[in-house]
Amino acid sequence: MLQESSVELQVAGGIRTEDSVNRLLDAGAQAVVMATAAIRDPHLFERCAFAHPGMVMGAVDIRDDKVAVAGWLDTDPVALKALFGRWADLPLAGVILTSIDRDGTMGGADLETLGRVRKMTRHDLLYSGGISSADDMRRVFAAGAEAVILGKALYEGRVRLEDALAL
Repeated sequence: MLQESSVELQVAGGIRTEDSVNRLLDAGAQAVVMATAAIRDPHLFERCAFAHPGMVMGAVDIRDDKVAVAGWLDTDPVALKALFGRWADLPLAGVILTSIDRDGTMGGADLETLGRVRKMTRHDLLYSGGISSADDMRRVFAAGAEAVILGKALYEGRVRLEDALAL
């Protein structure tokens, strides 16, 4: 898919080795997203980020104000402020923030957590979780995210792709 598409793609899910990062980027991924490895193996994440400036993203999945890892099955005791402090000088392509509690609910974004995280990082933020309308997207942008990740709202037709791209 990476080699046959003219669309810029980010690849995520289970990326936990330098070899995986290298192979995906060599195959044409615009960026790779590291979540569990970024949290649990910070030295690996740093090496990957410095080896591929602007092509590695960190992902932080939040449930009950805790960082979730391993496909959202476990939580890690890392404090958000400490985590973003470690990432401050990394040449990341951005950070994906997912509110697990809101994911798939279309109940609105977690603007409180987004606002707190925005104050902790200079990196571009992509927000995911609870988006159900263009108004939700506007609120997320106003709270400091550069982009949103849409899922169920697109699938169920609550947000049209054309409208989302126009924001």
